[in-house]
Amino acid sequence: MNICIKKTNIKIPKTDFLICISLFLFTIVEIDARTSAPILSQFSKFFVLGSIAIVLLGMIYNRMISYKNIMLFSLISMLLIVNFLPSGLHMLFYIFLIIWGVRNGKIDKYLYFEISLIILCTILIILLSRLGIYEDIVTEQVFQGNIRKRHSLGFSSWTILPFQFLSLISYYIYLKDGKISIFTYCLFTLIGYLIYRLTDTKSAFIYLLALIIICWSLKFLKIKKWNKLKFFMLLPWILAITNILVVELYRKGNSLVALIDVLINRRLYYTSNAIDKYGIHILSYGYEAMFDSNPASYLVVDNSYMFYLLKYGILGLIFVLGLYTCIIYFSIKKENKYLLAITILMLFVNIMWQRLLSLPDFAFLLCAGEIFKNRTLIIKEKGNCTI
Repeated sequence: MNICIKKTNIKIPKTDFLICISLFLFTIVEIDARTSAPILSQFSKFFVLGSIAIVLLGMIYNRMISYKNIMLFSLISMLLIVNFLPSGLHMLFYIFLIIWGVRNGKIDKYLYFEISLIILCTILIILLSRLGIYEDIVTEQVFQGNIRKRHSLGFSSWTILPFQFLSLISYYIYLKDGKISIFTYCLFTLIGYLIYRLTDTKSAFIYLLALIIICWSLKFLKIKKWNKLKFFMLLPWILAITNILVVELYRKGNSLVALIDVLINRRLYYTSNAIDKYGIHILSYGYEAMFDSNPASYLVVDNSYMFYLLKYGILGLIFVLGLYTCIIYFSIKKENKYLLAITILMLFVNIMWQRLLSLPDFAFLLCAGEIFKNRTLIIKEKGNCTI
């Protein structure tokens, strides 16, 4: 006689608690660094190291690991450690440890915690800026003969809040599984427009409209053959290669690409200058050396694909693209059309942004942990039949 034993609620309390503490420390430091007056800057290294130590402790409590996983963990860790040795940039390794730490837990549980924390911190910073505790930095710029007045609303730059709001709306859509009324979408559009008027960040508002239109349209879309969508797993690689080729065409004097560069505020020009000055390396080169906001030697690279290539080298960029491939795989496996659409949109948004590897801006990075999940745990969750 066959008896089917189904285990659907597997909990690892100690690991869950430790992972949440780790996410709290890691996220708080990153968000604090974006404010107009960071208060944790002197202790940020201790917060991050504490976060990683807690993740490692959680991995000790969670003994669900196979020899195959041990080999995979060791290989990826070794490559990332070798990658950061030339520059000392260990953020890729830390991100990997956190993603590995959540792999055997309930991913949605960690997402709810992370997203709630981000929403709370963002609202708190805006309120404190209204109270004068955080400075609302106002910058005036002359653009095409017009004066642009841009408010930071408590953050260190006027560009942070508009894109953070875009991320928050994507989180809300995910949590509600797209079950949002037209009135709510209109409210989001109105708030986004008010933020746009205060910060004068047009691109973020355009992306917000695209997100709302796409996710509203998905309510009427039924996807039956999810396996046929796996070609989207190639998208991060296609976008990265395309962006590299476009920069190379610009460097070779292509007139059409030069015209495009004028329309996107000389982004290709600054990227080309950064490549000339610092070059492209296999391993990480260094953030401080690459990033220079001095007007006399402005070399800020806004494109995420080029930014991470210059910052973390070829090996680092491959790791970042691999994470997004895993997230797209996760969304297809879970048949979550909203997560898939949000991830695809963010990949395009990051052509003019530097946030592919930021938990506050894309908490769905945690979903990449699904690819490392212990096989035994997957079988138990689906239901294990024994004789």
